[in-house]
Amino acid sequence: MDIGAGTGILSLFCAQAGAAKVYAVEASHLANLTREVVAKNGFSHVIELLATATRRPSYIRLTHLYDTLIGTATSILLGPEMAIFHRKRNKEKHQYVLFAVFVPAEQVVHGKAEEIDLPEGVQVDVIVSEWMGFYLLHESMLESVLLARDKHLKPDGVMLPSKATLFAAACRLGEFYSQQVDFWNHLYGLDLSPVGQAVLDSKRCKPEVAIVKADELLSEPVQLADFDLAWLGPDEIERIHSRAFTSVLCDQPTEYQGVCLWFDCSFEWPDRIPCTPVKLSTSPSSAATHWKQTIIVLPSSIQVEEGDLIGWELTLKRSMEHRRRYQIELNLLDPEEDEHPVPCSCGQARCVVIAAFMAKADEEPLPDDDVDVSTGPSSVVS
Repeated sequence: MDIGAGTGILSLFCAQAGAAKVYAVEASHLANLTREVVAKNGFSHVIELLATATRRPSYIRLTHLYDTLIGTATSILLGPEMAIFHRKRNKEKHQYVLFAVFVPAEQVVHGKAEEIDLPEGVQVDVIVSEWMGFYLLHESMLESVLLARDKHLKPDGVMLPSKATLFAAACRLGEFYSQQVDFWNHLYGLDLSPVGQAVLDSKRCKPEVAIVKADELLSEPVQLADFDLAWLGPDEIERIHSRAFTSVLCDQPTEYQGVCLWFDCSFEWPDRIPCTPVKLSTSPSSAATHWKQTIIVLPSSIQVEEGDLIGWELTLKRSMEHRRRYQIELNLLDPEEDEHPVPCSCGQARCVVIAAFMAKADEEPLPDDDVDVSTGPSSVVS
């Protein structure tokens, strides 16, 4: 099953790879184009386009039509693709009004993947979907994919992508500042810096989607979320929260100007199927994609140097009004005053000791079920 088939390219890839049957689900008006693309490539016998909720019909209103004219009007005005019509009498004006509903002969209906019913209740072996949006979650169809998984995927079925991980790192924004902020400082011999500050202020309401260069990152990546698509529940994507501290990495003093978000997706098959895992990365260190990176621009630049500790609390909360969008809140933390998470990889001596203690505890074997670990003269239960 291909969820959000769009142009149908993933469905075509599946058919080319040897899938016996592909159910392509498309909830937008691209469905007509999808069907045409599938036919153009000779895979109509493999790929079946599915949807659910009926499209809102088109109506035309015809006045002054009497009983004797209805039959003629049906054949002339409605044609072979007109299937439903309704006659209502206006008693005051002594008129009949005919409401005609256009229903195309090969009707394309649109709906969500979790709402469709597959023929004879069949379940699929694989669900593939390009559901990812900016910073992984923006405008994504992830909830629909998860609900469709619970309804349509076999118990031992495969989700592609299989896993998705969201990362964040501190960064400087040389090109952004040069083109959109500092540009206004000296323009035609004039100081228009308030315009540059207004640009910065506007970014408080909306993150920036742009390319961040690898050498603009100022810290190691911090993992915000790690999703296993085979088990992830819809409730787990309502709110993503991370509290982190990290050390600045730079060759010389520089400016900390934003927090950069990106994601990786992995495509894995069960052990029973020999296959090399594939990873899609939108990291600044990887080849650029149309997702680019998402930048939360700080209200002002912060001077930093190698080894400085920085921290943030980042929350992505799903909007109640627009369910495919998230409200992003970033709070900068003071490494000296604010509490660190446990464990913490910031590099502070205290955090290093705690992390080492926890790692050692994880390596120690758990006591057997028949051993009483409580204190007392006898610790073995007979």
